[in-house]
Amino acid sequence: GTFSFFTAKFLELSKLAPFLYRVVIGFAILCSLGFLSVFLFTDISKVSMLLPVFAILTFPFLIIAGVRSLQKGFKPARLYLLAFASFLLGGITYAVKTIGWFPHNIFTNNIVQIGNIGDFLILSFALADKWNHMKDEKESLQRESAMHKEALANSYARFIPTEIFSLIGKMSVMDVGLGDASQAEITVLFSDIRSFTTLSETMSPTENFEFLNALMRRTGPVIRQNNGFIDKYIGDAIMAKKTARKVTRSK
Repeated sequence: GTFSFFTAKFLELSKLAPFLYRVVIGFAILCSLGFLSVFLFTDISKVSMLLPVFAILTFPFLIIAGVRSLQKGFKPARLYLLAFASFLLGGITYAVKTIGWFPHNIFTNNIVQIGNIGDFLILSFALADKWNHMKDEKESLQRESAMHKEALANSYARFIPTEIFSLIGKMSVMDVGLGDASQAEITVLFSDIRSFTTLSETMSPTENFEFLNALMRRTGPVIRQNNGFIDKYIGDAIMAKKTARKVTRSK
């Protein structure tokens, strides 16, 4: 029963194989109840016979659980299966020796203990392997999160000038928290094309687009050369800002 609980937890069956998780936990509960019943009944002969039966029925599901976890990409399951094989090999060898198919010697007489020692040693390596697996998963999630934040920040940068964040002491939109603010003296420039509506009516959409782009290519560099930044485009108009003197920063 204890080994079944260990298997369910170690192989992460609740996530990788939910059905096998329920089966293995079910057998673990039955074995635990059978073990506890030994202390409740005076006649324990029938209970004692059932416990090995539960254990034998559980073994195939434990092996299948290990194989299934390995198929799902859980690499520590390899050492789990090797440890289980060591345990079974010891038990099978002892049984075959008992019925006379194997000779009695120091190896076959102690094969169960040897198998258990091998089982524990391999499981120790399996636990270390799982720790490394969890560490790799955590680092992978952190890298994905960092890449997602960077992509999101780059997307925001297409619409929000990065200079705005420096006013409140932040590097990007991802660093801005609720209530972050600052007070400063700012020069604001509004630039508009005179009679643009009349002009645009005489041009095709493509000509309008090229006309506006030609204007932006000329005004943008001039604004930046004078330490300003473009806050937003409003049709044919440009709104630009330049910080004259920062006063306070608050939150």
